[in-house]
Amino acid sequence: MSRPKVAEDGRPEDLTARQTRALAAVLSSPTVREAASAAGVGERTLGRWLASPVFRAALRDHARDVSSEATSRLLGARRRAVATLLAALDDESPSVRLRAAVALLEHGDRAREDDIEVRLTELERRVNGWQPTDGAGLNGWPVWSPDATVSR
Repeated sequence: MSRPKVAEDGRPEDLTARQTRALAAVLSSPTVREAASAAGVGERTLGRWLASPVFRAALRDHARDVSSEATSRLLGARRRAVATLLAALDDESPSVRLRAAVALLEHGDRAREDDIEVRLTELERRVNGWQPTDGAGLNGWPVWSPDATVSR
């Protein structure tokens, strides 16, 4: 799906300024009533917009953008968090040092597990792409070759 065209003022071209304000309100409000109030529109109006495929598509795009920005900020903060934990290893308090060490070890293990999971998934994908050929190999075992339909 292609992204909507954007007007000079930064809003999606197919939406009005009020609808663009409503996008942020919908994502930050727990109810339609509160979102409508925050956007300065009626609840029924917002309900109609939410039923519109164009508005829903813009809402999905906006939610994706907000999520992507938040993820980028979290990833950026990780360096500072690790630096803080490393600095805490030298704290005067033994309990602070211990908590920092445990946190570093737990997060290190989790990062390693994530890496192993990614690598295992890739290996499984590759293995599933190998198929026996008609030719016999050593001691009558089938010869395996990559399936042309599996990309590398």
